[in-house]
Amino acid sequence: MNTIAQAEIGNFQGIEIVGSHEFVLHVGKALGLLNKNAFFAFNTVKEYVGRIQESPRSGMNVYINPPTFELSAKSAFYSLTWCAGIIAHDAYHSQQYFSYQKIHGDPVPAGVWTGKDAEIECLNFQKEAMRAIGAPDKEIDYVASVEPTYYDVNKDGRYDQEDYLLRDW
Repeated sequence: MNTIAQAEIGNFQGIEIVGSHEFVLHVGKALGLLNKNAFFAFNTVKEYVGRIQESPRSGMNVYINPPTFELSAKSAFYSLTWCAGIIAHDAYHSQQYFSYQKIHGDPVPAGVWTGKDAEIECLNFQKEAMRAIGAPDKEIDYVASVEPTYYDVNKDGRYDQEDYLLRDW
């Protein structure tokens, strides 16, 4: 996305989509695919993600209102099924965060929604959604083979802002 001034705003059943014209259309199609074929995943997105916004890198921001999935063009445009799968993945991170917060209040420990155990749950949810939407086997096999510590980009044993900024997805 070049500038915010050039951003287009779309909406799919109450989920705001912000980005280039192509991004808004593509993400809308991915949400439609989830809605039609993986309703369990679409319901999670609808409940725990208020906005999907084109960004330089991908990640779930639960600290703003509405909770926003920042999605890179590289990840979004890899394929429609990949886009749908990663939306489901990050919606599950948001569910982890807000489900804990609803029961226990703040602060929400980072390990509840980030880290190896959280990633394993999100990758499993992503695989289920991708199977339901008919994603190609190569995409599902890739998700199944991902090391759940991939988020530690600089390999220093912890997940922090530096790791997020080093992402290329």
